[in-house]
Amino acid sequence: MLERAARAVCRLVHGNRRSQDGYLLTGRYWMDGDQEVRTGKSYLGLTGLLVFIANGKYMVERYGHEVHGRRVASFTFSELPLEEKILLPVSLIAFFIAFASIFRAVFILQEVSSQRRSDLGE
Repeated sequence: MLERAARAVCRLVHGNRRSQDGYLLTGRYWMDGDQEVRTGKSYLGLTGLLVFIANGKYMVERYGHEVHGRRVASFTFSELPLEEKILLPVSLIAFFIAFASIFRAVFILQEVSSQRRSDLGE
């Protein structure tokens, strides 16, 4: 479903150099099509971290007050308006997706690091 966007993000991060066999060439390594899509999906999942940070900043600006020189948010969930009651769980879900994407990207890139470009004859 997100294959096209995932490939585009992976090409944006790693460049679009290809081998004669069609593998994506990174600095010292190569990726096959499946690894390229999985890596791109991991990078897309990391955008959830931006959602989480933006919502946290919004909540602190809206409900924040000074405590020992730092601005913190304090509120009760039942007093929040409906849109913020929806936004808070969505941002937590986005955080967990981003956290899982970090681990997934590390595992995929660890797999890719065993595929040297010299093995392809490039």
